[in-house]
Amino acid sequence: MEQSEVKKPESAKHKALGIFGALIAIAIGRYSGANLLFPLAATALVWWGGKKLLNDAKLIFLPALSVQAGHLIWLIFGLIYIGKLDANIIDVFVLVAGLTWLVLKPGLGPVLLLGIFQTFSLVINFVLFLDAAVGTIAHQALLIHIIWRILALYLIGQAYFKFRREEKIYSPPEVQLIDSPLLNPTVELFPTSQAKLIVLYFATIGFYSFYWFYKHWKFQEEKLGKNIIPELRAIFYIFYTYSLFELIETVSADKGVTKSANAGVLATIFIIGTIISSILSRFYSRGEAIGIADYAGLLIMGILVWPLYVMQGIANKVNGDPKGKINSSFSIYNYIFIFIGSIIWISIMIEFLQFENGIPT
Repeated sequence: MEQSEVKKPESAKHKALGIFGALIAIAIGRYSGANLLFPLAATALVWWGGKKLLNDAKLIFLPALSVQAGHLIWLIFGLIYIGKLDANIIDVFVLVAGLTWLVLKPGLGPVLLLGIFQTFSLVINFVLFLDAAVGTIAHQALLIHIIWRILALYLIGQAYFKFRREEKIYSPPEVQLIDSPLLNPTVELFPTSQAKLIVLYFATIGFYSFYWFYKHWKFQEEKLGKNIIPELRAIFYIFYTYSLFELIETVSADKGVTKSANAGVLATIFIIGTIISSILSRFYSRGEAIGIADYAGLLIMGILVWPLYVMQGIANKVNGDPKGKINSSFSIYNYIFIFIGSIIWISIMIEFLQFENGIPT
């Protein structure tokens, strides 16, 4: 008797919440019209495909994947429909990269990338939503953008915590490692998690590359016990990219980790990309209209992180720590840079959006 009395209020509460949610959904649907139907249909389609293609371990992320992939499809359709590139291309690029990463290698890295980006975009969408006239197509579309981003943040956070709980249950006890070639001879190369590398690279708008090269050369200096001037090798890293990548490849081959890391190809991509980025920087807008150089610069920055990501993954395997757990946590200084980088990224995206909407920057 007591159990049934407890269940009745709970079921009544859930029923009331369900009715309230349905009424809100109907109201949003009536207001936004096709702006809701397209991403909703795309999300449902991705969900259906994901149920058939993803394995059990990755199904945890399916709700978050579906919502963001559905949003991505809607954005791509919008770009095709208007027939020109605008600030939404940033969304497309980041979502494609983040969702691909999440599918191939679920973990903290893609969750942070997507979570941080969705948060920035949510703030910008909300500001634009407040400025847009009620009843306009822009106002209707921005409402759906906001809803989809809130759903993405909630679902990806929920999925990650569930993923971590299951990972802890099935993972063997971790071995405590020491991040020093002097105290831990088994550590051959500078260790850091690839997720941390990605986050700090984008948070510092690519400037983390200097630090990454410096730490690798500093690590070798301590290991060899002689001065190799890591500061200069970091400042002029374009001249030392081949030597560092080849060093990682050689150590990896000697340890039997990889036969070939394609270090030469990756170094070439990084060097050419750096040169192109330097050239493009001369054509970036200086208070003028945003041009193709600005969009290309963002794209190149995304490409340049790939060689570093691959080589760091090999370095971690050489150290016997594939996930880079020895150096995966964020320090207070890291969080400061992430905070500053967040402000910079928000200002960049606002400038792009102002330009696309004809607002003087």
